[in-house]
Amino acid sequence: MSQARAPGAGLLHPIAPFSLLVLLVNDHWLKHTHPGLLSGKLSDFATMLLLPVLLHALFELGYAFAKGHAPPPLLSNRALLASIALSGLVFGLPEVWKPAESAYCYGMAALRWPFRAIAALLTGHALPEYRRCAATADLSDLLALSSAYVAWRIAHRGPVERAPRRTRRAPPPLGVCVLFAIWSYSAHASASSSRPYEHDGFFFDFALGPELIYVHSPASASNGFRQPIASTATALARGGLLELGGTLRGLGLAFGGGIGYAQADDPIVSTLGQRFELSGAQFSVVSLEAFTKYYPDPKAGLHLGASLLFTGLELSGASGKQLRGPGLALGAGYGFWLARQWSLGLDARLMTAALHGDSVRGTSLLLMPGVFATIACH
Repeated sequence: MSQARAPGAGLLHPIAPFSLLVLLVNDHWLKHTHPGLLSGKLSDFATMLLLPVLLHALFELGYAFAKGHAPPPLLSNRALLASIALSGLVFGLPEVWKPAESAYCYGMAALRWPFRAIAALLTGHALPEYRRCAATADLSDLLALSSAYVAWRIAHRGPVERAPRRTRRAPPPLGVCVLFAIWSYSAHASASSSRPYEHDGFFFDFALGPELIYVHSPASASNGFRQPIASTATALARGGLLELGGTLRGLGLAFGGGIGYAQADDPIVSTLGQRFELSGAQFSVVSLEAFTKYYPDPKAGLHLGASLLFTGLELSGASGKQLRGPGLALGAGYGFWLARQWSLGLDARLMTAALHGDSVRGTSLLLMPGVFATIACH
């Protein structure tokens, strides 16, 4: 028998408070101390996860207060879908429609002004002016819409089975109870061991491993891509990848969103007929992705993958410019089951991206082959 979930319990799922922590840390620290692609996108993913969960929790709590009981699962799930759709419109429409962007800027300013006014009164300052918030449309922000699937997974309600009526019966002899318990445990163990594991439901994957960074650019890598001097650069990087999504049951098809990060020290640069080590410099690569993975046999570990990326490359030790642009990644791997939902495996991946900067015209080519040890939850 499945137990009824308390109204608003989606906010108590560990992922929700963790997302709130990420949002606060990113907005009040990372964006100011480490501006870049990673800090610019983390809040988007956290907001798109938290907003529908919060709206859904308010609906469930309001319904419970008015009716005296939790909403039926069907009604609750419809409200969750409506919350996700509303959150997607509020978040995504300003990225593609100028009037929506203006409405968003004025709306956010109206929401922030009371808190700024209270802070001014408490500190003895004059009341702040009502000013339009600044915002810049960026289609890559739409990748954060993939967080809506995680919001659905942690907040939706399944059907609740009614408990059968209990009738008073005479207790069976103790020996019968013991024999029945032994038989039940044996039958359950046999069924569990014979039932094959399968890729379905929630999907989580974390990967770590070495990657090779190769950059061919019309700009000089040695001074941070600021001069129109053709160059190439290579470096061995420490890479990581985090993916969240879902798997279609019976089809072996997983999809969702993720974020990747790679860092390499002392790259080797070739330019103007010279080859040298750029000592003290550091390559940083951040990629946001929408991915799909295919398991030809949903019960086996072999899988193929492809991802659409938005990638940023920066040479941090040279006070240079960041290169950004779209990319594609292809990969394959194999996972070995550790338990019914967990697997440990090895993946090979090749990522490529066409990057552009503000200082120099032209396209920089980024290639990153890598091998990763992975742990996944299906």
